[in-house]
Amino acid sequence: MMKFTMTDHALERMPRLMRCITEVGVGDVVLTARDDLHTGGRTRWLTSTGLILIVAEKDNALITGYMGSMSQVVAMYKANGIDNIPSSMRKTVKRNAEKHKDLFKA
Repeated sequence: MMKFTMTDHALERMPRLMRCITEVGVGDVVLTARDDLHTGGRTRWLTSTGLILIVAEKDNALITGYMGSMSQVVAMYKANGIDNIPSSMRKTVKRNAEKHKDLFKA
């Protein structure tokens, strides 16, 4: 079970994050990638349910979490030198996009 300290940013997004967790679950972390788009040291965690969690490197505080789009998931795999996404993850992301459209970040 994962436990986090949550940033104010994560707390502001709690309704969407809780819906993601209750509707698709957290699952297990299957891949991590450094988030170089922001300063301050962040890591993106991709879970087996297609959820992406953004975590502060300094204290493992949860910054935000959202359903990963196919392009976001592909980018995470490529950042890890993996060109072929496992078919199970492709199916998961596709199913989430079809079944839970309203949970994707705007």
